This record gives sequence, structure tokens and C-alpha cells, in this order.
Amino acid sequence: MKLYVTNISPRITEISLRKLFGRHGTVLSIELSRLNRAGSTSGVAVLEMEAEDALIAINALNGQPSRNRRLYITVMKEKDELRKSGHPIFNQKNTGVRVMKAAGGSAL
Repeated sequence: MKLYVTNISPRITEISLRKLFGRHGTVLSIELSRLNRAGSTSGVAVLEMEAEDALIAINALNGQPSRNRRLYITVMKEKDELRKSGHPIFNQKNTGVRVMKAAGGSAL
């Protein structure tokens, strides 16, 4: 099961993230999003754990502080699952053009 973890400290390492989640089960993989070559993280990671371990980790860590930040963890859904569930992103026409409206309702 893949977990989407947000609000991670920019200084966290893959090793420390693996240790944190490893207390609750085996971490199969970690993808830690980086902002730049210097190694700062964007505050987002995707972890993969066995389903049972993942649920234990979510219950133990979701909303808990880690390096002065509160972690937010959700189960990632595959595109097909989102499409079948009628997620709004798949109900939009894919024209490639997005019209943004400024405050007051006029198009930008």
C-alpha cells in the first residue's frame, strides 16, 4: 500500500523517514521529493508498506509532530481507482487550457 505523506521537514532524510515509519512495519520503498540539488525536500514523500503495516503507521503517525511539523498521511489511490470513483479531476474536459478568475470574477 502506498502512503502519501505531507508536511515533512525540509531537512528530513530518507534514512530518518525509514526509521520513523519502520517502527510500525517494514518500509518497502520511499520516494522523497526534492526541491533542489542541495537536497532540501519539498515536504512530500510516498512510502510503500504492506497494507497491515501501513494502516498501523497511519494510526500511529498521522497528525503527530515530527521535527516541529505535524505529519499528514493518506492512502494513495491509483488513477483507475480515482476515475472509477468519479473524482472531479476526471470530470473536467482535458483541453490543456485553464481559465483562472481573478478576485471579482473577471478572467485573467
